[in-house]
Amino acid sequence: MHPAAMNSHNGANSFRGSMLTQLNGFLSPAPLSPVFQRGGPLDWLNEDSTLILLFMILLFVLDITVVRQFIQPKVHILSDSSTAASYAHHLTPKHGCHSHFPQGRYFALHAVANAISACAAAPDVYRLFADPVNAFSGPSYTMVANSSVAAIHLYHCLAFKLPMADIFHHATFVTILCGAAIPYKQVHILRAMPSCDK
Repeated sequence: MHPAAMNSHNGANSFRGSMLTQLNGFLSPAPLSPVFQRGGPLDWLNEDSTLILLFMILLFVLDITVVRQFIQPKVHILSDSSTAASYAHHLTPKHGCHSHFPQGRYFALHAVANAISACAAAPDVYRLFADPVNAFSGPSYTMVANSSVAAIHLYHCLAFKLPMADIFHHATFVTILCGAAIPYKQVHILRAMPSCDK
């Protein structure tokens, strides 16, 4: 190969490698939590994937130990025919479960995920109201809020029988909204947005 062609080939590889490095840095930015940062005890794990998995495990444990036991227990019909008749409407297979409130299990888990998300997002919300001009000029406080939202939607798809429309909704929501938050967690949003003067 001619030396000029080799230099051109090496330059193209270097450019491609640089672009891939930049893309990887954008799609997988540095973690926010010191636990996942270099030198932290979990620095070998991806912050976002780990948090989502931990929240899914938390939801599973809550689902098994609390929600299924107390919020949506299986109802046992008594031998009294009048009691059985009064419950018959609520226990038919068309409702999809053995409870008076079929969605209670999911709503209880969703309330837990929302509470975690709201508490975790509070510092960023406070920053928005306290200093609206500079609120988007720094990294997010934590990714816990985003991870808990992604976890409840993924858990809903995995642990419940859902129609395809619901699965599509959850997959779209998690992929677009929660997925878009990950690359921007360390980005100074105002610098990243296109402006009219460029």
